[in-house]
Amino acid sequence: MLEKDLGKCVDIMTKLKELRQTTTVDQNHNVFDVFINCLNLSEFDMVNYFMEGLKKDHQIGGLK
Repeated sequence: MLEKDLGKCVDIMTKLKELRQTTTVDQNHNVFDVFINCLNLSEFDMVNYFMEGLKKDHQIGGLK
């Protein structure tokens, strides 16, 4: 059971890292929310993953 859950987390994390905005920011945020609700990420990580996935003209720096 634990290995199956770990595999799901790895798959979700991979999808989160690959998520790129192809529609509106709101639509991208909805998909992002589905992924982060399955993971236990810090606020720092959540903001940075979200910002990295936005189109370049929507990025405002994120957290460093």
